[in-house]
Amino acid sequence: MTTSPDPLPTESPEEEIDPEYAPKRLAWQTLIGVLTFFAGVGAVLYFFKPEVLALGQSLVETAGGPGLALIWVLLDLCPVPVVPNDVFSTLAVAGGMSIWTVASWCTVGSIIGGLLGRKLSKAVGHRPFIVRIVTQGKSAKLFNLIRRHQKLALGIGALTPVPYSLTCWGAGLTDMPLRPFLIVSLLRFPRILVYLLLFQAGMISAA
Repeated sequence: MTTSPDPLPTESPEEEIDPEYAPKRLAWQTLIGVLTFFAGVGAVLYFFKPEVLALGQSLVETAGGPGLALIWVLLDLCPVPVVPNDVFSTLAVAGGMSIWTVASWCTVGSIIGGLLGRKLSKAVGHRPFIVRIVTQGKSAKLFNLIRRHQKLALGIGALTPVPYSLTCWGAGLTDMPLRPFLIVSLLRFPRILVYLLLFQAGMISAA
């Protein structure tokens, strides 16, 4: 028999933010992540461009926009990151789909996945296994940030390398209202678009 955890505190902007999520630190982490992504894309395209283009074309022909969105739904529904979402969005661009189309489908899929994660966390969040995944280990500091600063934490997950899916589960566990959740989650669009623009620049450089 399991019991529900104690009620979690709502957003408290006056509490201090953990140094790990300080703006300057996050900015550096994001910049390093973007540069690493850009360098990786350039290297892969330089050595395996025909294979990447063929795989991308196969993805576009098989899945199309709705299939791409479904992939992002599944990835952002899972509280534990499995495969980087950007692998599939960049493949779609390599396969000939326009950047704006890819960014739009991926944003829709990502937000739907986040909404499902938020809803699912409310349904099963009392289970010890789920509580351990979201609130312990490497996730503990992030969960504490979500407990104290819901919108800020979700925005960090939407824009930076911090897992968006995990912040969505945290939002559900802390009963974050639906409207601010949706508004903050719209930040996924510019984040996805920037990575795709970098990928396109990498493709041009590799050519």
